[in-house]
Amino acid sequence: MKLNRKSIIGSLGIVSFLLMSNFQDSHALGSRVRAMGGAFIGLANDENAIFSNPAGLSQLSGNHYHLDVLLNSRNEFTNDSFAYASQIYEGQSRKRFSIEEYLENEFQFTTSKKRTSRYNFAVSISRDQKSKGFIRKIMLDKQSNSQLGQQVAADTSTDTLNLGFATRFPVASSLFQKNQVFGGINLKYIRTKRELTTLMNGNNKDVLNVGLSALVKTPHNFSFGMTLDSIISEKLTGDMSSSGSSTNLALGMSYQLDKSSIMVADVTNVLNTARAVSPQFKIGFERQLIQDELFMRLGSWDGTFTMGFGIKLYDDVKVDYAFFNGDVLKEHYISAAMPF
Repeated sequence: MKLNRKSIIGSLGIVSFLLMSNFQDSHALGSRVRAMGGAFIGLANDENAIFSNPAGLSQLSGNHYHLDVLLNSRNEFTNDSFAYASQIYEGQSRKRFSIEEYLENEFQFTTSKKRTSRYNFAVSISRDQKSKGFIRKIMLDKQSNSQLGQQVAADTSTDTLNLGFATRFPVASSLFQKNQVFGGINLKYIRTKRELTTLMNGNNKDVLNVGLSALVKTPHNFSFGMTLDSIISEKLTGDMSSSGSSTNLALGMSYQLDKSSIMVADVTNVLNTARAVSPQFKIGFERQLIQDELFMRLGSWDGTFTMGFGIKLYDDVKVDYAFFNGDVLKEHYISAAMPF
């Protein structure tokens, strides 16, 4: 079969679309979040916040290390990540004049406890790598009849460096009826490589994205989160056809059913932005079976069943397991988290 430039470009487009539609949101996540169907935007209460909602990082104290790896079929597909989260500063403002004080005096708000600000940051690195054989399986699962698309299926890898900053607004409890309000910003550097063995070469793309996030915790067991990814997106280098990433609005909420149970739900790409991942609905549940020691989790990732559990070992070392019942691959993940 003779290959021409137009047919190759068209087939590459098909391959890219199928990859996005099937493994769209397989960005780095911890096993705890995966087991809950990937829903975490409205909760974001551990180091996984760097992946889902960086604003939630300001709920953390101290230093946290996190490692997550895919256990099976690593010769075809790997999806691993490492994260470090830390608190930069927490304390009461000593300035004689501040916006907080002005608003409090202007609107006659009162507080029952000392107001403190908090600043946190986190950094993560992750790799998502798929073999051309695995990509062909995706195309077959999607019933793609493109013979040329099968031929130009390429080994693909995506490396991501993510840097997030978050703050807790000390004035928020006064202005918003004792709600806690957190805000975050993250910078994400993404390098994508495709090795086209059919054409004896490959193509790469480097993209820098900037995103914003927010989290509101109410005194009524509800919390709400929002992320706006890629509000600024710039392709730095590369010869792939598309430019940067599309802006993606995602919303999430969580509800504390009782002292031991919590429900979470997310909706991604609410605006159905072109070139972004198709809108998805995620829902999850976590139950504490033994206080701070053993957890059970269930979820649905846009219709795909997920489950898992978590165990706390000595000195607050946590180990989490997640199962993702994918159509192409039944994925098994394990995470280890360690605070200092």
